[in-house]
Amino acid sequence: MKRILVAVAIAVLISASVFAYSNQQKIYSVDSGVYKAMETLYILSGKALPSSSGPWSEAELQKMLAKIDRSALSDAGQNYYDYVEGLITTEPRRQYADNFAMQFGLDLDLEFYYHTNSEKYTLEDDWFHGYTERQKFFSFTFETWPTNRFYGFFSFDLQLGIAKNNVDGANPLYKTALTINMPIVNELLFTKRALFDGFNWHFPERAIVSAGGNNWSFMAGRDKLSWGSGETGNLMLSDSFPVHTMARFNTFFDVFKYSLVATIYPFGTDSSQYDSLDGYKAMLVHRIEFNMFKDKVGLIINEACMFWSNPKAVDSEGNPAPQHFTLAQINPFGFMHNEYVPRNANSLLVFEANYTPFRGVNAYAQFAVDEFSGPGEGKWNPPAFGILAGAKAAFAAGSGVMTGSLEFAKTDPYLYIRGLHYNSNEPSGYGFDATYRSFVNGFGVVNKKMFTTYKYGNDVKLFDAKMAYELPGVFRLGLEALFMQHGIMDVDSNWGMYKGNDDPTPIVKTPSTYNVFDPADYDYATHTVLQEHVVEKSTVLSFTAQYFIAKGLSANLAADFLFIKNRHHTTANENDIQLTLGLRYEI
Repeated sequence: MKRILVAVAIAVLISASVFAYSNQQKIYSVDSGVYKAMETLYILSGKALPSSSGPWSEAELQKMLAKIDRSALSDAGQNYYDYVEGLITTEPRRQYADNFAMQFGLDLDLEFYYHTNSEKYTLEDDWFHGYTERQKFFSFTFETWPTNRFYGFFSFDLQLGIAKNNVDGANPLYKTALTINMPIVNELLFTKRALFDGFNWHFPERAIVSAGGNNWSFMAGRDKLSWGSGETGNLMLSDSFPVHTMARFNTFFDVFKYSLVATIYPFGTDSSQYDSLDGYKAMLVHRIEFNMFKDKVGLIINEACMFWSNPKAVDSEGNPAPQHFTLAQINPFGFMHNEYVPRNANSLLVFEANYTPFRGVNAYAQFAVDEFSGPGEGKWNPPAFGILAGAKAAFAAGSGVMTGSLEFAKTDPYLYIRGLHYNSNEPSGYGFDATYRSFVNGFGVVNKKMFTTYKYGNDVKLFDAKMAYELPGVFRLGLEALFMQHGIMDVDSNWGMYKGNDDPTPIVKTPSTYNVFDPADYDYATHTVLQEHVVEKSTVLSFTAQYFIAKGLSANLAADFLFIKNRHHTTANENDIQLTLGLRYEI
């Protein structure tokens, strides 16, 4: 009898332990680095790239890892496998009897910033490693695992805010050669500004709740998004946009994944928190992924629809324009474009593919379609396409792993932008730009407009090469060389409506030298170019390093050398050396 009771007790303890840690609904941010590690592991294994639509739940990442045969890897590959497994296998520090777990965390990141050209490089966009790459000085985190189906995360952060591009000194980083991300100390020692000037009150930037199972996940809250395996960004969604307020659902299997995201953004340029916004922008995005031919080929279809609502808009007769938001686009196997709502929204289609012919090498590509005129459509619009293509490599080198990539990207001048179908003085409507709105101490409301799509936007031709060596958990060294040509069309340009058959908008090649929507550059009446601008050409050489000193303690360095010809489309050639030195401690 005693043996039976002991056996039952052991069984209960084991089952309770398994249940306690069977919750795999934790959401891993796109900033965590876990996907890049998983991607490297897949290339080492000779498989097509894993699903790149992040953020990811632990359940999905565990499914990715389960597809890798550890025994087929080299010794260095097996070591890397164990490293990745450690990244995604977590256990709450405090487990309660009622199957409720939680834990608190603290991240301290002390970073120094120095650059040599503080007179000319005074804007957020002038930094190669800018706002989204900089670390928060202080992050207090709270995580909870209620039962085995739910997860919650909240972060309280102290950080410097993003800068206004048209206002001097909205972030002290740009007016001072040497600064630090620690409030008070930065003002006392370096910027000589009022205490807490530049502090960002826009928190939490990451706060989510999620629910899920072995093959599905639902998440709501604020987090970053990244869809695609591009090294310099993605044509649909890039992690360069600071934060999305969203609801997301996905379901995932070994050979198939479906994702749906709904996001909403403020719309307007009011600089006071007491002024009302002009409206909102909302975007629906869905994605279907297939893994084919024995894990050698990945095929992906993405589609997005951006809606725009502006109470100030009027129709051609001066009456208030109707504002409609429709959910008709929520169709897993339908095309959003075919709802035909150009008056209220703009659709974008992106195709992706990747192929791993053999261990160590993967080729990938993305193709974006924003605008084209089909046969018999009865209109003439200039094409708006984008392409991103490249190759990645990963192989064992000694006890570590060497990785590298080559990438090319080209975006048309008309990609991502769309003028208004209303009479309004607003420069843009429902293009794929959005406003990141925050409150910066000492400067009030800051509205930063940027694309949610490719990091460098439209009208860009880019070449990028990267190489890195990593000894997991010990150190990582990286080199990057980037060359980019940027035309005059960008997220801050004046946008206008496409013209009709009798007055077509001209085709402009990348990189453009004039803006067809700017009357100072182009005369529609005579179809004459009035003035042209020089193309901005950027060359960037970057070196990064990270060293793990002890458990929870690491140091990092980024050294970026910028050589800009025709900067800001003038004849000025201006250079800068930008250094970031950091020390990180995680509790």
